[in-house]
Amino acid sequence: MWCRFASACLVLLACSHVAYPKDKAASSAQPEPACKEAVRQIDSERAEYRIDLGGNLDGFNTARYVNLDGNHIMKVAGFQPNVELTIENVGRQNVVNPRIVINDRHDWYSIESLVGEIIKPEMTDRQKAFAVYELFRDNFYHFNAPDLYYEHGVKKGDIYDPIKHLNSYQNTGCGPMAIGMTTIWSHLGLKSRVINFGSSHWICEVFYDDAWHIMDADRKAFYLSRDNTRLISTPEAIADPKLITRTHHQGFASPDDPRYDASRASCYTHYKGNTGTPYEAAQGHTMAITLRPGESIVRRWDNIGKYHDNWRHKPTPPPQFANGKIIYQPDLSQAYVLDAAQEHYNVALYATDKKRPYIHGAKGHRGSGLVYRVASPYCMVGGRIQARFVCKPRSGSDPKVHVSYDGRNWRNIWHGRSGAVRECDVSIDDFIATRQMNARYEYYILIDFLPFDDPSAIGLDFLRFETDVEMSIPSLPTLRLGANKVVYCDDTQGPRNVKITHRWRESSENIPPSAPSAVESPADASTTSLAPLLHWRPATDPDGDPIADYHVEVRDHPDMAFTVAQNLERLTFSDKPQWQVPQGWLIPGKRYYWHVRAYDKRGAWSDWSPTWSFIAEPPKSKNPL
Repeated sequence: MWCRFASACLVLLACSHVAYPKDKAASSAQPEPACKEAVRQIDSERAEYRIDLGGNLDGFNTARYVNLDGNHIMKVAGFQPNVELTIENVGRQNVVNPRIVINDRHDWYSIESLVGEIIKPEMTDRQKAFAVYELFRDNFYHFNAPDLYYEHGVKKGDIYDPIKHLNSYQNTGCGPMAIGMTTIWSHLGLKSRVINFGSSHWICEVFYDDAWHIMDADRKAFYLSRDNTRLISTPEAIADPKLITRTHHQGFASPDDPRYDASRASCYTHYKGNTGTPYEAAQGHTMAITLRPGESIVRRWDNIGKYHDNWRHKPTPPPQFANGKIIYQPDLSQAYVLDAAQEHYNVALYATDKKRPYIHGAKGHRGSGLVYRVASPYCMVGGRIQARFVCKPRSGSDPKVHVSYDGRNWRNIWHGRSGAVRECDVSIDDFIATRQMNARYEYYILIDFLPFDDPSAIGLDFLRFETDVEMSIPSLPTLRLGANKVVYCDDTQGPRNVKITHRWRESSENIPPSAPSAVESPADASTTSLAPLLHWRPATDPDGDPIADYHVEVRDHPDMAFTVAQNLERLTFSDKPQWQVPQGWLIPGKRYYWHVRAYDKRGAWSDWSPTWSFIAEPPKSKNPL
């Protein structure tokens, strides 16, 4: 549905490249393939519009599952249509907290908005616990587990805040996941705790139905009691490690590896109490940002190689992450340009006296300067400062640019010479220092110069700040095949003028297979054994591509919400339209629901089949004597 607002326009065109300023180190990269672009001009606090993604492929129906070190699985889009999403303030007033949500998914602006998305009013405490667990299980991969810093014997780190973690970091480790989950559970009013096995492993437990339950999103696992009716606690795992070793780990795409499953019990068999260092979990972060006139935030689905290295001793970069930018390029000719500065002194404007350069000295023989604060809700990983100074001969002292983390202790990064037009174009990558323990979310820029007799003979004529940030791909507002509902909103009081630009690609290189259409056996709704062979009609492919694999899910509710057991949803690793339900996981007499999807050899998934059901064979009653 198209929303109504006072001023709106939509432009759809083909473009040969994406206008994204590349880092100099990446300047040799090939231009982006042709893309489509939609531009939306918005002047209301909320706007809803639609974007249609054509073709046959997107990042969801081309998902691949890559095995990383230690059997950990990373989800990768075989074809990623999303390229760039830019929100730009083209008005004269600050735009406060602009945000975009597509298809009502991944509104991770704050814990409140996240909870509003994943939690429904009718949910039980158990369902709420599972919703949080599956959020973390499905949106991270384990790589370079963070080496967090210590302060007075307490572990700290920005990724202990779940909103920072979910939005900036796709790679993670067991500790941050456990702490993030308990933070959200606590917000929901669920009692929870982190169990720390020292350097071996961290897990968390959540309390509902009068008992504690292990949920380990890092290993993509929870553990069932012998009768498969409930999740067990840490004491139960210690008492019966076979409950751990019988369980499949690392998700449905991980191949069978009994030795790996058995090794996951080691931290429980050697448990000697909570042996790890205490931690401090930061809370309350949001993705708030204020865009000044001339400022924009750019979200990308690719990267230029800049990331925050939580693991100082391992030089390998994360295998998947995204970079974006916060760009500030004000129109210095406007009277409101000084409103964006944190501080300014002894400066005059072209808008007032019609003298160039645009920002120049107000009085001679006094220092002139401007201080800007740059803030980001995303982890900062680099940037560039560009400025052009006009300096007539003997007009004043050399212009300078400085940076600071606190606005008090300054580091000079550029020193120009007087007597000509001087261009500042410097990287601040080493200042941001991405390979350190503590991430950065703000910094300050000081620009100063000293006019002599003619205060307008030296000054600033151009300014641009680019700040590179790290982003988690699952958090980004993502287009899917077909019609996409896009919702924009902000918290601005008063008028605003916002330009939104979407850029994406489309592909019809492969037509996904059709979903399996019918069950072969056991017959739908029939009673079967406790380990049935599920058999369905083979999927067909419009391109004639061979079917390479199937993905089966067996759950306990017709809406297929929430995993019942890791062993009951798997890739078959076969082109045969059948899968053997493993022995020992079904509850006798219980009805189960299942569906399946197909994967072709060129890397496309079908939709899910219809949902079928069966009843696990109940125990046979004994004949009376």
